[in-house]
Amino acid sequence: WFCREFEQFHEKISIESNISIAEEIIPVHLKIVIYRIIESTFKNIAAHSNTDRIGLALQQTDNKIELRIGDTPAQTSLLSCATKIGQVLNHQFRFAEMKERTLLSGGAFSSRYNTGWVMLHASWAY
Repeated sequence: WFCREFEQFHEKISIESNISIAEEIIPVHLKIVIYRIIESTFKNIAAHSNTDRIGLALQQTDNKIELRIGDTPAQTSLLSCATKIGQVLNHQFRFAEMKERTLLSGGAFSSRYNTGWVMLHASWAY
C-alpha cells in the first residue's frame, strides 16, 4: 500500500519491491518500526536524492528479518567533486532516523554510499 501511494505522489520515482516474508512472522512490536523506517527513508530519498528508482526488500533469512532500501541515480550530468564529497559525508546524517529506530528496536544497521547511490540495511534476529 505505501509503495503504491508513494509512487502516485512521486510520479518520477518507481519502486521495485521484493517483500517475501509473511506478515505473521514479523513480531508485532517490529511492524510499526519497519513501516516508519520505510516511510521516513523513502521521504528522505525523494527529498535529497536525484533518483528515479528506489529498491525495497523485506525478507526472512535464516533467523533474521532483513530490510534493504536503496536508490539509484537518475541519468543526469556529473555533479561537482565537492558535491559528491558532501553527499558521502551527509548520507550518514540523512539516515540517522533509520539507524536510531533500528538500533532502539534491537536490530543492526549499516549503510553504504557509492557514486550516486545509497544502500541501507537493517536486520533483526528473532
